Amino acid sequence: MANGLYNQFKDLRTKQYAAIYEKPIYPKNQYAKAAPSEGWLKREEKTRADAIERLVARGVFTLPSN
Repeated sequence: MANGLYNQFKDLRTKQYAAIYEKPIYPKNQYAKAAPSEGWLKREEKTRADAIERLVARGVFTLPSN
């Protein structure tokens, strides 16, 4: 969605999460040492897009047809 807050993973069944999280998909502790700085949402959008690409490449996620 345009606001950057859409999360299609909420629609998955519980057992599907094992395949998704078998390998890391998202950087951990990225704000452990400092709060997000200016431009964080733009960087976050890229991080999310990269995570989705990894899941598609692993075969655990298929992009919607529309």
